[in-house]
Amino acid sequence: MTHSLRDLIYFDSGKASSLLSQLEDGLLQEIKESEENIGAKSGEATLDLKFVEGSFGKESTDRIAVERTKILHHNMLNLVEEWLFGDGFALDLNEAMGDNAITAELFRELIGGVSYLRVEGWPNIDDFTRLQEMAGNFATLVEFINKCNRLTLEQSGEYQSLQQQIEQEKSELKNIKDRNARSKRKKEIQSQEDNLSNLSRTKKVL
Repeated sequence: MTHSLRDLIYFDSGKASSLLSQLEDGLLQEIKESEENIGAKSGEATLDLKFVEGSFGKESTDRIAVERTKILHHNMLNLVEEWLFGDGFALDLNEAMGDNAITAELFRELIGGVSYLRVEGWPNIDDFTRLQEMAGNFATLVEFINKCNRLTLEQSGEYQSLQQQIEQEKSELKNIKDRNARSKRKKEIQSQEDNLSNLSRTKKVL
């Protein structure tokens, strides 16, 4: 008999027990198998009564019974599947689809009237507990991403070149003797600094 070996990530044994008890009119908890081996023994006895001499044989039978008990565990899945597919409650979606392209209309048509589906393929498992934790820390996560973006920008060659230019212009302010011209130039440099700072702040995710 060919067995299907499966590496189960999750198996709802309570649900499977409930289904199996309904399908079999009661919950099967264990299976008992017995084996009986019969072996024959032969023997011979000799009779010697003066003028009469002869022998006769006898045969005895030994019976050895071996009983094994199997407790239902993950094999319950195989039993439930046999019942569900046999009674038309389940559908193998891969077999039903065949080589047809997957469309919403075909999918709804195939699954209509069945309660259980069996599908084979590459799964996409979403860890919703982890997603909830991430959602709870979303603000902190966004702040961290924004900080990384800002640091990346500030370490770029273009950004550092602009910074050096501003610092150079600041150092040249003292060479401007005219007070009004120096004040005007100082405002221009401040405007450049503000623009550079705004550029850094705009590199945000949200």
